[in-house]
Amino acid sequence: MGACVGAESADALPGSSSGGAEASSSGGGVADDASGISAGDTAGAADDGVPPGCDDGSNGYSMTSDTGGSAEDSGGGLGDDIPIGATVFAVRGGEFGPGTLIEITDVVVIAPVVAVGTGSLLFVQAVDGGEYSGISVHVPASVPAVDPGMRVRVVGRVAIDLSSTQIVVDEVLGEVVDDGVAPIPDATTLAADELAAPSSGPAPWESTLVRIATPTVRDDGVCPGEFALTGALRVDDLFLGAQAPSPAAGATYAAITGVLRFTDDDFELAPRSLADLEM
Repeated sequence: MGACVGAESADALPGSSSGGAEASSSGGGVADDASGISAGDTAGAADDGVPPGCDDGSNGYSMTSDTGGSAEDSGGGLGDDIPIGATVFAVRGGEFGPGTLIEITDVVVIAPVVAVGTGSLLFVQAVDGGEYSGISVHVPASVPAVDPGMRVRVVGRVAIDLSSTQIVVDEVLGEVVDDGVAPIPDATTLAADELAAPSSGPAPWESTLVRIATPTVRDDGVCPGEFALTGALRVDDLFLGAQAPSPAAGATYAAITGVLRFTDDDFELAPRSLADLEM
């Protein structure tokens, strides 16, 4: 039997077993409005002089208002307060509409939890890995005490924006439950130019661990704490915060590993710790 994971304050993030740096609340953002929920990693940054294209919070994930019955509409035949059992692959494949209450099991936390406003953002991936095996989970009002390598069961509602899908854990019916431990899937090695939006190449790997071999820094000033690789893929500071490096244009890494995530209008690779940046 799994146990419900306890919540910590947004200022006390659980650490990574790989020694990953914790991201401060200034590195995360979440906005609530009448139409639903949106989540990004730099909400409010534009007010601090950050270029508009770097404000991920303005175009994050959203969940349309749910007026009830979404579970029935999906064909599950269940009441709206009873989650439908699902896999990450089915959710990412579009089998459930926005607002549908679902439960996914046999997924593992692949990165440190990040505080976003008063809540948190975590990334989970199916143990077997592969395309469409990862998804992000937004917990609006708390920070679950989870670490990389923890197997979890997640109950929440589907949220969709553009090509991106997320699970939003609402305060009444949602939960993140500790189901033990599991191996973190190996990162998939891809070329940086395969992951540059707007091509369809990045979508299958969103919210999974990806490794880029021998990347070269193309632009060292795209956004504060971020840099772009040859092929236009950006490296994000979501998990690194103030520890994010500032490599010069032309610098080459042996490899960069991280969580591939969709932000304002691009896919970005977010290293979980400095160890993911191999020189």
